[in-house]
Amino acid sequence: MAGRLSGRALELTPPGDPDRAALTAETLTYFVFAGKAAEAMRLITAGARDLTEPEIEAEARLRIAILLTQYGLADSVEQCRRALELPRLPVTLRIHLQINLALALDLLGDIAGAEEATAVATELARASGDPASEVITLFPRSALLLTRGAWRQALDLLDEAAARQSDDQVAVAVKIWHLDNWIAIMYIRLSRLQESFALIDAGMRDAQREGVESHLRNWSMIRCRAMYAAGQLADARSDAEAAIEMADEITADGSSGNLNQLCLYILGRVALHAGDPAELVHARQSARQLLEARGCPSAQWLGGWLMALVADADGDLQQIAPIGVEMLDPLAGGALSTSSPRMYADVAILTRILLAADRRVDAVSVVANLERFAARQPDFPFLDCAVMHARAVLDSDADTALLAVARSNGDPRSLVVASVLEDAGRLLPESRTPEAVPLLESSLELYTAAGAQRDASRVRSLLRIRGVRPAARGRRSAPQWQELTESEFAVVSLVARGATNREVAERLFLSPYTVNSHLRHVFGKLRIRSRVELARIATERGISI
Repeated sequence: MAGRLSGRALELTPPGDPDRAALTAETLTYFVFAGKAAEAMRLITAGARDLTEPEIEAEARLRIAILLTQYGLADSVEQCRRALELPRLPVTLRIHLQINLALALDLLGDIAGAEEATAVATELARASGDPASEVITLFPRSALLLTRGAWRQALDLLDEAAARQSDDQVAVAVKIWHLDNWIAIMYIRLSRLQESFALIDAGMRDAQREGVESHLRNWSMIRCRAMYAAGQLADARSDAEAAIEMADEITADGSSGNLNQLCLYILGRVALHAGDPAELVHARQSARQLLEARGCPSAQWLGGWLMALVADADGDLQQIAPIGVEMLDPLAGGALSTSSPRMYADVAILTRILLAADRRVDAVSVVANLERFAARQPDFPFLDCAVMHARAVLDSDADTALLAVARSNGDPRSLVVASVLEDAGRLLPESRTPEAVPLLESSLELYTAAGAQRDASRVRSLLRIRGVRPAARGRRSAPQWQELTESEFAVVSLVARGATNREVAERLFLSPYTVNSHLRHVFGKLRIRSRVELARIATERGISI
């Protein structure tokens, strides 16, 4: 409402009126606050001439650039660069512009460009002597260190930032930049999922209280990545669908925008694990959309990898013949960006696909890249497991696969562990069937609990080859409602008692859109169309209304 009123006041203010500059800046602020990227872009394009002071214009462009990191990364970069060309900007504003520039470049896949912008921001901050500016540069620096594998140094910088937040000015700057988003993503990369979920829950709670939809959307995207890493596929799907549903009209077709692209990738991975035919069709479409994302290399790399996985599922690896290994190898550029949802563990799966496609030279290349990276950072969490797993697949070496199994101990990423167990069981010769069967049974249990039915079916086939007929197991579900996952049941138990989507969201630290996504899937499973029907079934099954 405030944004519409401000916009209406701007429309009624004639060109040349000295009040237009303040009204334009105010309206832009409201649009950004509401997550209206398209309206903000239209206004800055049409109204830049009204922003007569360079500082006011630069601040407006910075606000838009921050929002555009969810939508158009190239546009975010352009807004930062245009603002940095303006004269007489305060040094603090230049630092903030460089930090957002670094963020957008990193998300685009330009690690070298991100490092350059971060270095400029860091030098400006040190020269300024401003504690808040110095602290906020620690976050992009730590993310880039993690990209290069220097995880201990990255965490040291985060510890330093936390220690300095007792200063009120520093704490405000950290909150403004929502730097907990980056920390949560870094924890996912380090497989520290519980710490990531703690930040996500707190961030969701704050975003709900503040009523800032763009913040809620960002946390939903991060949560879908964490849920996928944890092997909670139904929750990952619901959060990804929610983040896409919250998209501004600038990306309403779902084909562009950074957050949409990340969520399409996660939805594609979920579909490939689950094996649902309808969702696999969407996965193929998503792979093509990502491959066609012009001006966004990071999205194209995700598209290439998703297309390889789809081709493998289809049993038609000719689909990836035109895709060069540089589009598939997560370390083709020498490092894997912290912001990327890809994992070092992907290399073992990629190696198997390349071997099946008769591309052994490429398979040798991707494993060698991973081994070189790991040699520089030998204690990176679970990286040694990824290396041994990939090497075992490349060489068909069962004993190396067993070493990978040992190194996977404690990894909270259940799908990664299941894959390691599966390959170890598959590679063991017939004479070692007594060793293979427990590995395959453990893999099957993990896949089944995650709802990865396609993967589970593959492992059941391996067990049958070994002469074992596995018992039927269900996925992770609520005991009272076997059709539903635990998260879906948590939503149902509140909705059946009359809670609105927003009330459920507040209770469970979700976005209302995630709640809505869960309900869509619940209605489909129960073959109902309304909350009244849901309440009736809940009563029949013992939930007191």
